[in-house]
Amino acid sequence: MKTILLISTCLSLILLAACNSAPAPLPTPTSTSIPTNTPLPTITPTLTPTTPPTLTPTPTPVDAAGNWGGTYISDTYGAKSSKFILEQDGTALTGTFWSNAGSFGGGTITGTVSGNSIEFIITETTPGCYGSFAGSGTLEVHAAGPATMTYNLVGMSLCGGVDTVSGVLTRE
Repeated sequence: MKTILLISTCLSLILLAACNSAPAPLPTPTSTSIPTNTPLPTITPTLTPTTPPTLTPTPTPVDAAGNWGGTYISDTYGAKSSKFILEQDGTALTGTFWSNAGSFGGGTITGTVSGNSIEFIITETTPGCYGSFAGSGTLEVHAAGPATMTYNLVGMSLCGGVDTVSGVLTRE
């Protein structure tokens, strides 16, 4: 028991000496232990003049409204006649069409006009002959005589399959 008491006393004295002693001094910095500060590069913003984007005005759409009639050549049906009845609101086109190509009777037209160019979709609504055709064309307004529309279509219907069409219509 004397041994344990002696060890406890020694440990207490060691801890007391360690707690009451001053901390060990820190090493004194030398010129080799301190990193040199490298100055940061100077950044000078450079403004480069730019040319403002050129705004291309949207061409005023040609008046495509009205009743149009004429002929077209179909890869499937040959030469046929057709009629477009178009309404225009700004650049938007809507309307109906009719054709005498077999059971391909008629349907709706939706599209747009930009300048004298048109793009449109014809949706065949004749029962048993449903289909859709994408088209584009050019409208020409003549100083003398009626306006004309030259167009091309490509699409497919249940009654005629895939077909390509080129036509010319005259405003009536």
